[in-house]
Amino acid sequence: MSSTTMSSVAERELIFTPIDSGDMAILHLNDDEMFLINTGDEKSLRSVEKTLNQWPDKKLKGILITSPKSENCGNLEKVSKSWDVEHIYVSNEKEMVCSLSNKDYNVLSLNEQNVIALSNDFYIKYIAKENSENGNIVLSNDVFSVYWYETDQKLNGELKGKIQLIYIPSYISANMIQQDEINKIDPQMAIINEKDDPRRNRQMHNLFQESWVETYFLKKFIAIHISIYEGDYDVYLERLNK
Repeated sequence: MSSTTMSSVAERELIFTPIDSGDMAILHLNDDEMFLINTGDEKSLRSVEKTLNQWPDKKLKGILITSPKSENCGNLEKVSKSWDVEHIYVSNEKEMVCSLSNKDYNVLSLNEQNVIALSNDFYIKYIAKENSENGNIVLSNDVFSVYWYETDQKLNGELKGKIQLIYIPSYISANMIQQDEINKIDPQMAIINEKDDPRRNRQMHNLFQESWVETYFLKKFIAIHISIYEGDYDVYLERLNK
């Protein structure tokens, strides 16, 4: 386990970091730009700001809201204004519970046809659930791909063997995920945002262990780094200051 500071990151790195309430991750696109996935709820503003302030010289290029929940967009307007964000992507703008008072923001509502470039190599893809406006997100550079889970859905196997990491937010319960769904996604590893529910966490762990998926729990004071290289990636855990 590393004890290095979070300001020291690889050029391309995805960091899952615990916040006071909600789910958030930061994708470092290159030496100059980073991209934020969710902003936590209002109770987590201080921890979100503290995390982003680790990289004062980097431009926050955009924000992705993976589902229209207060746990994901509670600090959207404050972060967007403070960091002069260029683009905001939301998975279902019509059901968004957090609004932006300033209409000057460039807000794009994702749909099943969207494949949106974030940089020269990274992009996001929205996979909609059949007969629903909800769906899941894939972040990828065609070498390393993350499946950000938000809802159960039937897959046709097109993702099999292409997903290295599946992320499970804190508000997802074990009964929302089916074993055959994990088998179709076929991830190499899973990161589960731990919540104060030992039974849920144990069920989640067993679910992925049955599919032989390497499992990590995102918990208080521990950040999970995914350093992404050409054709390879590396995982390490960082102990955060209390």
